[in-house]
Amino acid sequence: MMNDTPEKLPVPAIGKAFAILEYLSGSSTPHTLQDIYCALKLPRTTVFSLLGSLQACGAVTKLESGGYMPGIRLYCVGMSARISLENNRLIVPRLERLRDEIGHTVFFSLFDDGEQVVWEKVEGFESVYFKAYPGQRKRLNTSSAGKAIAAYLTDAEIQYSLSKGMDHSTEKSITDPALFLRHLEDVRAKGYAVDDEEGEIGIYCIGVPVFSGNGHVFGAVSMSMLKSRVHFSDFDRYIMSLKMAAGDISTML
Repeated sequence: MMNDTPEKLPVPAIGKAFAILEYLSGSSTPHTLQDIYCALKLPRTTVFSLLGSLQACGAVTKLESGGYMPGIRLYCVGMSARISLENNRLIVPRLERLRDEIGHTVFFSLFDDGEQVVWEKVEGFESVYFKAYPGQRKRLNTSSAGKAIAAYLTDAEIQYSLSKGMDHSTEKSITDPALFLRHLEDVRAKGYAVDDEEGEIGIYCIGVPVFSGNGHVFGAVSMSMLKSRVHFSDFDRYIMSLKMAAGDISTML
């Protein structure tokens, strides 16, 4: 998501086109022309013209039903950018080693524009598939990674993040800003965050922060498992493995 509205950018048309691409990429179902201009509050003629240009260059596909979806070229560009940002893929082997140590699915997430972005996912050895996927954007309040990031943001960053809203995924989600800020104090004190069915019923997650070279929080490493399979006798081992992996990744940044 962009910090500025398209009209405030040096070339507003580029901002509007990017807003369309983000809107289409955020859904698994096609959207009509009306869906798009109503959601983005842009003129119908502007959206129609931009969609035509994006379709011509392969960034957007128009279906026979009239709906629009992201095109293959957009996917290819996104994947190329993702690979180039993976520090020669040093992070993935470290995540795989973490997965081998704990046996559960692990994630590496980034902080971007007030939100958590799932960047990498390494499947565990369980016969369970967790819904989070690379490229997914989330508010910070319902996941262990999001909370691990939020706990170390500056006051301005956390206020900006909260201004985007808070997800209410389950009855356990923390959706009160004041309560969330108090919760983050506990996260900082412990050095890790827990998602106890706050993002999805039946799922338990642990996340620890990752810092860049200047000491600013960059993202988080996290693990997910079925709550029914949580063995609290292994909890300290999980925390130690996560913190070691996060520390190693921090040195790569």
